[in-house]
Amino acid sequence: MLATLSLGCGTDETTLSSTASLIGKCSFGEIDYMRIEPGEIFLYAAFDPADDTYAVVTGVARHAESLSDRDAAQELAPAYHATLTRSSLDFGDDKWIGTRNTSGDVHSTGGETYGTENVYPSCVFWPAAP
Repeated sequence: MLATLSLGCGTDETTLSSTASLIGKCSFGEIDYMRIEPGEIFLYAAFDPADDTYAVVTGVARHAESLSDRDAAQELAPAYHATLTRSSLDFGDDKWIGTRNTSGDVHSTGGETYGTENVYPSCVFWPAAP
């Protein structure tokens, strides 16, 4: 479970309830395929089954963490409302992350977030529902 956090998308502030859980992590760095390292751009994907909403948290990592660990080690803001399409989560200003592989295995996918251009981050995604 993720702790309660504020979602900020421009001036529109909403709150993701404590019922939300992490469904994915990505590292846009090139240091280690299996980890998020300090200074790298990271991305978390979250799903809240209470209201069927998705959110993406992205920023520059302050702490090292394994991609395969389902807990969040980074700050949980800024966060953006996300829309699930057939194979990606779309968020913010035309940003996206490919979510087709929900096996729980670390893999490369396509995506773009703030501070990056189209790249192939290392990601892991789990099913939204256990």
